[in-house]
Amino acid sequence: MKRGFLGSSKKEPADSRTICKSTREVSIDTLQATAIDSMNQASNDIIQLVLDNSVHHGTVS
Repeated sequence: MKRGFLGSSKKEPADSRTICKSTREVSIDTLQATAIDSMNQASNDIIQLVLDNSVHHGTVS
């Protein structure tokens, strides 16, 4: 006995587009959060490096 699709084939591509769009938006949000975290960490490292150099130069002179 042969069975056909239980749902409409026209509905499937619309659902797929919605899922892809949703996944893409989540990926962009994740990338933005990761980029912001990386930039914040880089800024903190630079500030700490400058402060360390300033303190060492000040105490040696």
